[in-house]
Parts: sequence; structure tokens; C-alpha cells
Amino acid sequence: MTYHYRTEQNTIEYYRKNKKMDFRFIDSVLYVKTEIGCWKMVYSKKHEAITLYHRNTVSEPLDFVHPENEPYHRQVDALSSNMISGYLNYIYEHDRYKAAMERGEKNFRFSSKKYARHEAKAQRKRAHKRVNQLFMLLEKGNFNLLKLSIC
Repeated sequence: MTYHYRTEQNTIEYYRKNKKMDFRFIDSVLYVKTEIGCWKMVYSKKHEAITLYHRNTVSEPLDFVHPENEPYHRQVDALSSNMISGYLNYIYEHDRYKAAMERGEKNFRFSSKKYARHEAKAQRKRAHKRVNQLFMLLEKGNFNLLKLSIC
């Protein structure tokens, strides 16, 4: 990991300046902090690749002075990479999407097909939930409609 960290310094600096990411390199592990998340990259000798981990959702604020003490889980949908830069783009897109969803943005431009599909599925679920809630309200107000209901 030390080799990757040294050779990809230009890429890391680009993401630090332009994508508002913070980095810490502690004991051959690279920690990345974004606006809404924290990540760590570990080099696996067995697989000869870098593995990505995401910080678990916890109620305490992030302590980026000692990010090694935070709980993490493996980011399964991120395939192993041989370069830090491949993961930095993944992290940027992931957190950009999450931040847009938290803000409630409806018309969001996706640079990744994965997140576009995810949002389309989420919109379908929300529409189905709205229809079900409307039927529940109608049935509560009129018991004759409840008799006609199939469910």
C-alpha cells in the first residue's frame, strides 16, 4: 500500500483539492474522509489488490484524528482494484449519490449507470408506497370500500 500511496500522490492531491476529500495514511492503510462518509483502503497480499471498507453507521461523530478506531465493513459491491484512483472515483460517486438522496433531490444527473438504476428502483418503490397509503386512507374513511377491497 505504501508503494501505491507514493506513486499516486498526484491523483490523491487532485481529489483532496477538487473533490473535497481528506486523507490519512496510518500503518499502511489509507483512510479517506468525504462530506458524508469515511472509507479505508487496505492492500491484500493474498489477492494482490486493494480492498475497500466503508465506515459503519454510528451515532457518534467521526474521529478522523484516529480513523483506525472506527468500525468498518467491506464494501462488497466495489470490486477489488489495483489502483487507489479506481476507488477514489467510486467513493466520490457513491457519496455524491448519497448526499443527493439525503437532500431529497429528484432530478439528479448520474455519471454511473448503477446509481441511475438504483434511483429508478427507489422511485418505483416510493410510488407503490404512495398508492398503498392512498388506498388505506380511502378504506378507513369508507367501510363499504373495505368490503370491495381484495387485500
